[in-house]
Amino acid sequence: PLAEGGSDRVFWRVRAPHGAAWVVMRYSAARKENAFYAGLALFLRDVGIRVPALLFHEPSSGLIGLEDLGETSLHRRFWDRDAAPAAIDALYRDALDQAARLHALSSAAHPTMPGFDAELYRWERDYFIDNLVERHAGLRLGDARRRAVKTEGESLAARLGALPRRLVHRDFQSQNLMVRREKIWLIDFQGLRLGHPSYDLASLLEDPYTNLDPARCRALLETHLRRHDADGALAEGYFPAAAQRLMQALGAYGYLGGALGKRAFLAHIPRALARLSDILTHLPAMSATRELVHELRAATLA
Repeated sequence: PLAEGGSDRVFWRVRAPHGAAWVVMRYSAARKENAFYAGLALFLRDVGIRVPALLFHEPSSGLIGLEDLGETSLHRRFWDRDAAPAAIDALYRDALDQAARLHALSSAAHPTMPGFDAELYRWERDYFIDNLVERHAGLRLGDARRRAVKTEGESLAARLGALPRRLVHRDFQSQNLMVRREKIWLIDFQGLRLGHPSYDLASLLEDPYTNLDPARCRALLETHLRRHDADGALAEGYFPAAAQRLMQALGAYGYLGGALGKRAFLAHIPRALARLSDILTHLPAMSATRELVHELRAATLA
């Protein structure tokens, strides 16, 4: 099997005698979104977004055959010492262009998971508290502090909920973006749903797996906003969405590294906390959350 990361799916690369290769994925029905992959692959290709071609789908056995995009992700290319920064930035711009194609759509011609709403935003924040704050860091929040953090989170979700919703990938980070012929191709899009597009932008630009330099991050963001943010909604939602996304990611690292024993994910926590700390400087109303992150950083570095 190929490396599986945080997924509950299993992947194999199959090679024919004449050299052709494809990828076979086996998924579990335990997560409803897994069954959406095949249909969404067809939909995304139809609307001009680069995804692997669907070769077959056997729902009864949970098997999907996909075009092989190779082994080079944006994450791998980013950490390649021989890769020129200008070439990396070009790939980021291409990824953002692919995101813009997706974000231009307000519906999908295939079932998707329920869209982002107050309940899902709350679940992501609870995931952060349960798995990063309490499980990993061992911090216990008193009632007053928990209420303060919760209130700030609810206000954050309200800001995002008031902005236009479009189709979003939901996990638009460097390991889910493949490089093929110097273009970006999307994978792991089974969680696609309606949400605020800046969630995807922040997933990529604030990605702890790469830790893009803040100056390069802002330059890429500003270029994207000039091209795709005529109404200002992307800029308005960027820092709230980035805070939300980073809390979700930190919760995932705590869960995968702690509950599931995939210890490699714990290495990403310091970078993610540093990114979240920086983002929160742009959200002055989140003082209780900012203090909590400061404490988490001290505990992580201790």
